[in-house]
Amino acid sequence: MWLWRALKRLALRRRRNKFGPPCDVVTPDLLHLILAHVDVGTAMNVRCVSTLCLDAVTRAGLQPLPGSQQQRELQASLLTERATWTPQRQADLALTVSRHPQITEAMRVTLVNWLVELHYKHRTFSERCLHKMVQIVDHYMATVVVGVVGRRHYQRVGVTAFKIACFETMRVYISMDTLTYVTDNTSTIEQIHACEGDMRAELGSGFFQLPTPSDFLPRLCAAARIGFTLPRPVRGTERPLSPERCVVLFFLDVAALCSDTSPLPPSLLATAAIVGALRVLSLPTWTPQLEYYSTYARAPVHALTDRLEGAALTLQAPALEAKYQRPRWGGTDEATGVQGCWHVIAAYLDRKRAAQVPVAAAL
Repeated sequence: MWLWRALKRLALRRRRNKFGPPCDVVTPDLLHLILAHVDVGTAMNVRCVSTLCLDAVTRAGLQPLPGSQQQRELQASLLTERATWTPQRQADLALTVSRHPQITEAMRVTLVNWLVELHYKHRTFSERCLHKMVQIVDHYMATVVVGVVGRRHYQRVGVTAFKIACFETMRVYISMDTLTYVTDNTSTIEQIHACEGDMRAELGSGFFQLPTPSDFLPRLCAAARIGFTLPRPVRGTERPLSPERCVVLFFLDVAALCSDTSPLPPSLLATAAIVGALRVLSLPTWTPQLEYYSTYARAPVHALTDRLEGAALTLQAPALEAKYQRPRWGGTDEATGVQGCWHVIAAYLDRKRAAQVPVAAAL
């Protein structure tokens, strides 16, 4: 605040001297010293002082993002997240699997991998729909009475979460015949209806307005200078997502497969996924804008990104490889004809594996 007041006073002195001899109080060197102690929040005010201040803020890499409405939406999502992901709630979510004797970590990976496959085969479904599916499963399993969901009923919870998420996020109604078909008729229409009623009653009506990691991506990707979509290649075809954003979504899918990340706030997962994408693309992995808009410091975000990279190296999730080999996720390389962005992700993971090989074993 004192920086803002000082700069404002300097600007007033410049305006008072505009008809007299030039005032050299505000010099580029002085601004450089001041901006060394300015964050993006202060820069939002500094940029309004004068053109000289605006240019200095831009050169320092502190230029705030445009769009006041998007900023209000981001702040509202952060407030809702902090009110929901309390320490007690995170402690409950940490027991999503362990509190159910018949459910194992491997079963959860299999279920989420199956949900990823269901999602990407429906080309029009948004990423928020997938993230809401996993969120529904985890929060329901964290609150439902122990013993209600057994080994035979776990897939029913997943397919019901698929149905609920499609309706709540996109207002798409999935027919009951389709739902029973994808479960190989192991769940009947009546059983899915009953499971949906139990899950909605357990979660409450306000649950479906909670933010997901994808809700934070537009603003945080802009802060990290990651693009969203590629130009539409052919009229009438779907617009592919940019390779940069697809790598972000890959790390979010990895986080969805890991039960130990389910207690974490969605904004933290989104920020860590963005840092993971910046690593894959060999781009600067941290900016003042990303720190300001995400509200997280560098150290915890990079620590979580390290965990996601480690999980990506060991997870057995064939749906991820199949998903990111499709043209919707990354487009088509005009030179090689390679579709999707999996080749970029796989090359990075191969380099990480090679770096982990001991020297003696390599020799």
